[in-house]
Amino acid sequence: MDKELLAAFSTIVNHLKSHTNDPNTLENFKGTPERCLKAFKETNLPEQTIREMVAKEIGIMFPISKGRGSPPGMVNQGPIIINSWCPHHLAQVRYEAFVSYLPVEGAVLGLSKITRIAKTLGKRPVLQEELIADIADAFFKSEYSKFPAVTSHGSCVMLTGIHCCMACRGIGENAMTLQVEKRGTYWESDMENRFYAAVDSLRKAHPF
Repeated sequence: MDKELLAAFSTIVNHLKSHTNDPNTLENFKGTPERCLKAFKETNLPEQTIREMVAKEIGIMFPISKGRGSPPGMVNQGPIIINSWCPHHLAQVRYEAFVSYLPVEGAVLGLSKITRIAKTLGKRPVLQEELIADIADAFFKSEYSKFPAVTSHGSCVMLTGIHCCMACRGIGENAMTLQVEKRGTYWESDMENRFYAAVDSLRKAHPF
């Protein structure tokens, strides 16, 4: 497969090289097919590999004390930057995600796992509508979960994307696309409102 991909990138680069006689441009194309192959493999993973990576992240839960008189509170994290691909044009998409889930009593995910799961699920050509659903499903285990999932009371994800297939071609517009996906207890208006309040707080508190 690597040889086939390298040959494909070489064909594209040779086509681009045929458009110029500038020696500096031609010099800068040296090694480009190999770099393209490396970058493509780094940002595009087979579905089975993604499944294994997500399973590894949720396989380690950290215990929390029981018997406090109330269940664990909601966990909110963001903004998480996810780099992905549009399957229609193979153009890159840059997302900002806010992820929230309500743990069951007894155990929680390590904080870095939330980000790792979200980023891992983006390493493939995938529609924004599908990506946000897969992230929400990953934090609320149900019969609809496509990938390994966390057992929780519910999850909610806000995903905002800037799509290069729109920004760099076609309409040439840098507009953002925003979606929210809810699972479990987050369908309750109180939980949904708490999620939006948490996102607002995270945006205001973010040091960058």
